[in-house]
Amino acid sequence: MGATVSKTSVLTKAQILGNPEEPLYLAKGPRTNLYHGITLLQASCFGSQDGWEAGDTTFGYQLDFTRFETGYIIHIKYERNFPEESDMILTNPLDDPMENQVLDTELGNIPFSYFNHHILPKLNLTSYITSIQFYTDPKGNACIGRETQYSVEDIHYNTILENLTTPRVRVSELVVPETYRTHHPHIKIVQYLGNLYAYKFHGILPLSFESTTNNDDLLQEVVELSKFNSPFILSPSFIVTDRNNAGQFRGFLHPFMPAGSILDVFKTVHRIESEEDSKRHRFRFSTQDTKTTPYDPRVDFLDRQHKSLAKPLLSLGELAISWSVKLSWAIDIVSAIKVLHKAGSFCSDFTLENFLVTREGHVTMIDIAPVRGFTLYYAPPELKEDGDLTPSEPRDVYNFGVVLWMLSEEIIQLRLDSPEEIAGVTWRDAEGCAPVWYPSSALLLLEQHLEDAHVCVNIVNIMEQSNAESQRLGSQSTDAEDKARIKTLVVWRRSLGYPVSFEDMKEYAAANNLLSSAVPNVLTHMTSRMKNGPIFFDWFYGEPFVGVAADNSRRSISMATPERIEILKAILGKTDPPKWTIVGV
Repeated sequence: MGATVSKTSVLTKAQILGNPEEPLYLAKGPRTNLYHGITLLQASCFGSQDGWEAGDTTFGYQLDFTRFETGYIIHIKYERNFPEESDMILTNPLDDPMENQVLDTELGNIPFSYFNHHILPKLNLTSYITSIQFYTDPKGNACIGRETQYSVEDIHYNTILENLTTPRVRVSELVVPETYRTHHPHIKIVQYLGNLYAYKFHGILPLSFESTTNNDDLLQEVVELSKFNSPFILSPSFIVTDRNNAGQFRGFLHPFMPAGSILDVFKTVHRIESEEDSKRHRFRFSTQDTKTTPYDPRVDFLDRQHKSLAKPLLSLGELAISWSVKLSWAIDIVSAIKVLHKAGSFCSDFTLENFLVTREGHVTMIDIAPVRGFTLYYAPPELKEDGDLTPSEPRDVYNFGVVLWMLSEEIIQLRLDSPEEIAGVTWRDAEGCAPVWYPSSALLLLEQHLEDAHVCVNIVNIMEQSNAESQRLGSQSTDAEDKARIKTLVVWRRSLGYPVSFEDMKEYAAANNLLSSAVPNVLTHMTSRMKNGPIFFDWFYGEPFVGVAADNSRRSISMATPERIEILKAILGKTDPPKWTIVGV
């Protein structure tokens, strides 16, 4: 007898994922980036397509890695050196000035040994931060130009806003455990009063001086997070300041989630530890079928030789997380977006990394401050047409659709053949299939009031209905059978989900007796939009979960429109059950 699937067991499965045996950021061993007390903090280069023209390297010296603002930070700036031919005749590339070697090779930073022997002895370290201009003279000697000393007090961090009531903690009170080590320059795992927190903080390097005094995105993030008291949105636990509790804003603490984000969980369960590993989970197109040509948006309708169009394929392997857990997470995600929208806030640029898995097995949202930008593949296609970066509800809903799709299929990295294209994904596998619950959810959504069809509150209701149905079915099956049920696919009679022309669309509808007296007029109405770009069936089929086609109108494709609803109802059948075939895997 198989174990029954209940709300308790779903939560237990999620809690196991939220409490991994090996927490995120756990140190794998002793530090390997130390050289005689020197550690590399950051390095960068600047230039044009013709090559790098300048750069900088920042070293730490005698740092106490368990505390903040200890030891010394040395920021070294350099520019390309153009020695006079009479001064220096190079017979060996290694004779080239060190700054040129750094800019012309894969070094990326001034070597540790060079810094230790040729630069460090020349410095007068009297303050926490030393900034220098470095160059090589004609005789090959390391020279120090301008040298400036800074203390932390010289950095003009913004003042903490009076209306922020979050408790304060001084940066000197935070301890960094040696057992945890992050790879992000402005995030560390810290301990305070016996508890672990993630500390998001401003940089203390000279390059950060100017940015912290103007548009303080980190402070804006705290302001946004502090507006909400919801389990679906992560609240800051403490605001970090410096000299006293009324001091300057340095960052904030939030509870440490050992599982990390949903993306981190995917990497853990699929054992993704490198870029090469992640390639197995990229979105790609199938080339196994000789009758199928890879989809190229540039020749989509103009130059295709086969009636069968490209079949998008998810290169995934076995799914590792039960559908019931992913559905509960999806409800948490859309509930967070619902909370934002109810307060009149919009994010419009979030990915799987914006959602942390808690120890209790739920999902909570971070990084909610609105941004005037976008992430490739997560943004709606019309963004490319009108360039309007204003955060909005339709953009959030479209963004959620892509996140939901990636969550369902456990996609770790989304990558298409044309990276410059915004979005353009379809929710299908190699057989042109979709999850069994997907069309019914779309139809349920259409039953809502038209103007509210894209609002997240309705999506929450639908997903909760789907979750209840999942629980009911799951109680009658074993775990193995439940896994097979999850992978049950809806196969349309034709290649729905692939790009199709207006004629293809009309032909399909007519062949299946789906055309009503009203639909031809709607189809005719759509032809004017077909001149400028393709229409995807997913555009109608999955609205508003995932929209994938630009119609060159100035409104968001994420919003249900009368035309789309009529087409969708025609395709799915207005009264009869949708005409699909159920295939068990």
